[in-house]
Amino acid sequence: MVSVMSLMTAKAELARGKATEWQSLLVEAQEQVDHWLAEAAAEEDAVRRLRLALEERAELAEVAASLSPVVTEVDEVADAVGALAPVRTAALRTAQGPALTVAGPIAAWEPGRDEEVLPGMYRAALAVVRESEGAVMARQVAERLGWESSPARQQRARDVCSRLAAGVDREAG
Repeated sequence: MVSVMSLMTAKAELARGKATEWQSLLVEAQEQVDHWLAEAAAEEDAVRRLRLALEERAELAEVAASLSPVVTEVDEVADAVGALAPVRTAALRTAQGPALTVAGPIAAWEPGRDEEVLPGMYRAALAVVRESEGAVMARQVAERLGWESSPARQQRARDVCSRLAAGVDREAG
């Protein structure tokens, strides 16, 4: 016959085994909950960043809308004075020399044509060059035209003078 003590010991062992199982299940459940909480925090952070990006985009759209009339006006003025002329893209150097692609309206001053065919900016640059004694630097042309002394404006003056010189060379040749 089985003693009461052995029954109680067996029940205690069974209870300990079930308690251990439940503890391991609780640990697994806690790990799963921690994982879900971490995912939720990451998703909340992503949502927060998206909201900030949408707010910034809305602000930029407002600024762009307010600047659009200004840009249009500047483009119209620049187009009127010929400042939007050429946009050059340098191609790879070939055996014949540098190849340039030029887009946009360019002052075409050829032999026999009057200076009036030139845009106003070119006529003004030509007048500056004619008034000067000797060689003229692009910086001087830019200053006399009332442009800022930035490298970009000096390059623009250099381009204008180069085109004018090309026209003079064609006329002389």
